[in-house]
Amino acid sequence: MRGGTLDFLGFANSLLGLLTGLLTLLLGILKLLPDIRKLINRVTRKEVLSVKHTRTTQVWGRLLGVILLLVSMCLFAVRMFGQEQLPMNADLTVRGWKALDAKQSAQAITFADSCIGAFGGLAEIEQAKLDSLRVPPPATGAVPDSTREFILSRGVLNDVATCWFIKGRAMEQSGQKAKACEAYRAATRFPHARCWDSKGWFWSPAEGAAGRLRTLKW
Repeated sequence: MRGGTLDFLGFANSLLGLLTGLLTLLLGILKLLPDIRKLINRVTRKEVLSVKHTRTTQVWGRLLGVILLLVSMCLFAVRMFGQEQLPMNADLTVRGWKALDAKQSAQAITFADSCIGAFGGLAEIEQAKLDSLRVPPPATGAVPDSTREFILSRGVLNDVATCWFIKGRAMEQSGQKAKACEAYRAATRFPHARCWDSKGWFWSPAEGAAGRLRTLKW
């Protein structure tokens, strides 16, 4: 899966998600600041809080402040704990994509190799089983939610094939054409694997790798 398993997780861990969290935190504090000041003054003066009629605008202002604080807390919580919830194969794939997008070829290859080394055998077994049962490859592009969940359930297969593709692209970035083609050929061995694009659709690492091989004429 490219960029993460869920769109919200990817947003929360992005720079825009961080800025949104900081902004909602600041706005929430500003909305509640008058009430916080009143509470501090009453406590320091040892005054007894009295129940008074509250204007509708004050109620909505307080409610908005609380909502903004909750949104910021949610975003920060996802940033802190969301990434840790990813399985190892998905985490390595996400890290590989990020390194590749940053043109850090060596790191991308390292992450891809780690995923392939740890889970490659399992992916090959799963692909061989699907081939023996003559199971048709899943669809690409935008799919119904039920199909999406079914495809994502083959996490190891998807991530290993994707990491072979990542490795091929990273090898291309570093000018190692022969090794790139080796990685692409390995990716073509997993026709049932799918990679989720954060734009909302699936694509086939095997087909993508085959396309790169044709482009490189290898």
